[in-house]
Amino acid sequence: MPSRRTMQEELVAVPSNLREIQNSPEESTTTSSSFVELKAIVITWPGTYRFKFSARRAGSNDTTEVEIRRNGTRVGIAREFNVGTWTTFVEDIGGWEIGDTAAVYGLVAAGAGRTEVQSFSVWGEYSWRPPAIPAGKITKAS
Repeated sequence: MPSRRTMQEELVAVPSNLREIQNSPEESTTTSSSFVELKAIVITWPGTYRFKFSARRAGSNDTTEVEIRRNGTRVGIAREFNVGTWTTFVEDIGGWEIGDTAAVYGLVAAGAGRTEVQSFSVWGEYSWRPPAIPAGKITKAS
């Protein structure tokens, strides 16, 4: 007989290859030399998620930078590149709470080109975590 879940247990996200949320696939673009929010998603459950997005440099041989931020603060890897073709980035990031905003920010570091981002998505599945297990020690429920 399956055990009954109690209110003290918490449903949390764990990274996986199941897409949960996707931002619109259209490109978002900036020519700014300061970081600008290009794509954003509101998180619906606490935990750790896998984030995927594609970015490219458009225009001349400028340098582009992109990063994932939580509520405006960088939590992802700062990625600097000058590739003119779409490159897909994948990163697992934990510590998310309900209502947090996950966003891709970008800028043009040098020159007059553009930074373009598309297909920002959140990947994960949900698991029950008993209250005795700290947030950084998530285990999958059987």
